[in-house]
Amino acid sequence: MNYVKKQGFETLPVTEHSPARPIQFDKIINDENGSWANFKVENKTSSALIFNSITPYRWYEIDKEGYVCPDKPIQATFDYFINKVTNLQKEYNFDFIRADMAHNQISHAHLNPLKNENDKHEMWKLLKQNIQKESNIPYFATFGEAFLSDYYISGIKDMENKDFDSILGISNFYFLDNSFSNLIKYYIKISNEHSFCPSIVSITNDSDKKETNKFHQSPLSNEIRYFIQLLYSSLTGYTGMGFEIRNNIPQCYSEFSGCFTNYQNDKYQWGNNIELFNSISKIRKIYSKIITPDTKSVLLDTPTESTLVWLNYEGEIPRYLFLVYFDASTPKKDIKFKYPDDINLENKKLKPYFSLTENKLFIEEINANLSEIKDVNFASARIYEIIDKSNCLQNLLNLNKIFKN
Repeated sequence: MNYVKKQGFETLPVTEHSPARPIQFDKIINDENGSWANFKVENKTSSALIFNSITPYRWYEIDKEGYVCPDKPIQATFDYFINKVTNLQKEYNFDFIRADMAHNQISHAHLNPLKNENDKHEMWKLLKQNIQKESNIPYFATFGEAFLSDYYISGIKDMENKDFDSILGISNFYFLDNSFSNLIKYYIKISNEHSFCPSIVSITNDSDKKETNKFHQSPLSNEIRYFIQLLYSSLTGYTGMGFEIRNNIPQCYSEFSGCFTNYQNDKYQWGNNIELFNSISKIRKIYSKIITPDTKSVLLDTPTESTLVWLNYEGEIPRYLFLVYFDASTPKKDIKFKYPDDINLENKKLKPYFSLTENKLFIEEINANLSEIKDVNFASARIYEIIDKSNCLQNLLNLNKIFKN
């Protein structure tokens, strides 16, 4: 953030000062921190919203009752918009586009009793297809800011109509308890059965508000969310800018990034949570070591509530087992789980590889085929490496040889 500031830019956690304010460049200020661009905001009221239509588009014809006709697109609008974004992708070589406010089902007018599930004229789908095919960018993807809500038609059907690859989701509005683990299981089911993937979310900038801070203020709650988000590789993840240093309990109003959706006289204040920053850095380091483009995560069945256990595969081979336990009502528990029927871990061991809160040297190495880890502490987030028992014996022999020498 300091580097960005030194380049003369304003640092804020959300899109700020859109043309609807409006704003005007004032002057360059030189002070002890360097040179800064200063702007004048013409509309300094709470009604100067950020999330507005910078440029309004009329996408469809309107019938005599005032309803949108989703089967009668205004082709000039589609052509103009798609050409603009396609040219922007070519110029800057973007890999994906964020579809903001994608939970709005633009093909269906409010209160219209006739529901149309046809995806023939969905703008997001046509835009993506044009870039992929006409520009020969087959990997180009769309990330939808959407929450699977049913407005006029099914939220799942709407996401498929828009041909989204990934969507935002709402896990940041859940406490770390059994409802959270059930939501993740539901997202995995959606991802396996449909053409898009809901994200595991640590926190988003526009939802970072005082009234929702209750989901993020407990010690380790943010670290555990990020651990799951980054290391369960078969779901996408989303983290708002500045999350790494956010204070669990912000000390002033200006630390809540959601407040800057509307105009604020005070400057935004970044957090100084060194503990969170260090934990996030450790998780990212582990990610860079053990997650590859071929990594596949498979969730394991477990009867224990508020628990997630999964395997990470490289190809067909399970390499690591992950365990997260967040049942605050029980400080210690035995965690049981069930492996897929097609793997045999009889001659394997689970060797402690990483723990978010514990010294891995004091975590017991166990037989992998036992399907149980005893005495797991609340807020544990562990990684076990799956290794051959013969390797364990050889390591022990090597260790004895070192001590003898």
